[in-house]
Amino acid sequence: MREIDHPPDAASLMESMRSIGYSLDSALADLVDNSISADATKIDIEFRPFDAPYLAIIDNGLGMTAGELELAMRHGSQNPLTSRKDTDLGRYGLGLKTASLSQCRCFTVITKKDNVISACRWDLDVVALRHAWTLLVLDQTDISHLPQTERLQDMPCGTIVLWQKLDRLLAGEASLEKALGEKMFAAGEHLSLVFHRYISGEGGIKKVDMAINSNPLNPIDPFLLTHRATQRLDEDIFKIEESKVSVKPFILPHISKLSPDEINVAGGREGLRSQQGFYIYRSAHYAGGDSGGHSGGDVLSRLAGVAAAAGQSC
Repeated sequence: MREIDHPPDAASLMESMRSIGYSLDSALADLVDNSISADATKIDIEFRPFDAPYLAIIDNGLGMTAGELELAMRHGSQNPLTSRKDTDLGRYGLGLKTASLSQCRCFTVITKKDNVISACRWDLDVVALRHAWTLLVLDQTDISHLPQTERLQDMPCGTIVLWQKLDRLLAGEASLEKALGEKMFAAGEHLSLVFHRYISGEGGIKKVDMAINSNPLNPIDPFLLTHRATQRLDEDIFKIEESKVSVKPFILPHISKLSPDEINVAGGREGLRSQQGFYIYRSAHYAGGDSGGHSGGDVLSRLAGVAAAAGQSC
């Protein structure tokens, strides 16, 4: 018997992983997961559909050193069997890479920590040309020519994920500006729902400000908790493998009891119907309160509805 080192073909595997099933909504949610896990309190999404189109996710989180960044850019950067801190929303160490490359052929992470700015890039065209897992490490001149990087200069720490060569995102679209605008509007509604507890700072969860092209995202509360006609039923708490699970049922008000503004905030008449179902939150943190506390973490999925954030981090 003998042993051989038998790595997968870089270009083939990376192209195959682009079809893992991400939508723009879920890809952005994965990156927001990473920002929240890095203790960000402000997350800005900027997109430009003209000239050289790009999309950038900018946060004021902890940032990374050059070594930490190179590790984060590795596929499978963390073992899913390794215990993580309670606030970490990731699991497989793939989200940053698979989410980004599902939408573009080239993505760059620019990050600042300890007053040092570092950047690395995966470019599928370079990988195909080199026939190897060639990660590009950018120097300061390279970094200075990237869009949005000037924002890091005024921040003590933070990270930018920059998507370029938006082939999947804009495939088959006659008008890039219109297509990207419509898709980002839908993505904003998705993020407003998925991360509604963070955006509102509900139940003692650290508030996170989110915006798209400087337009703040407002939380979409699927339970209409502030409405007087919403019925809160008894909470049930049980354990699975020493982990606490809290089940909180709500009966929504009849649509006749909602004002037009309330219907609009809840996602419209169709939104009220389509968003009903079972919501699952990860990384629950109990902060006390009349109902035994609110669970933290973002929405992992909505059963009997459309799946929400995939929740993989770098």
